[in-house]
Amino acid sequence: MFQGQLKTERRCLECGKRSAKFEPFMYFTVPIPAQNEKLLSVLVVYAPPRRSGESGPSARPAATAVRYAVTLPRLGDVTDLKKLVAKISGVEASQLAFAHVQEGRCARRLHDEAPLVRQGELR
Repeated sequence: MFQGQLKTERRCLECGKRSAKFEPFMYFTVPIPAQNEKLLSVLVVYAPPRRSGESGPSARPAATAVRYAVTLPRLGDVTDLKKLVAKISGVEASQLAFAHVQEGRCARRLHDEAPLVRQGELR
């Protein structure tokens, strides 16, 4: 599967004569570039404010959720994520809170300085 021929061409600078050489190869080594960025799926839940003069669960209308795909630096942290999500969602960064989601539940809240090295899906 990883075999072919490498063609090398040469040209004489004095007479202009060209020559070609074909060399077979079985393996071709190419460097794999390191990923400097990562893609995260973020679900932003917009919690509407309570209706004035009401209390209890019925005082707050249903929340809306929007999923965003964001690209962050590989070694980014929650602060980087907040800035980016604030920019694309229109929500102030100070109003955003993130949590690690595991099996459909919020497993733990992420603090601003927390690295995003192992986070898969954030809310």
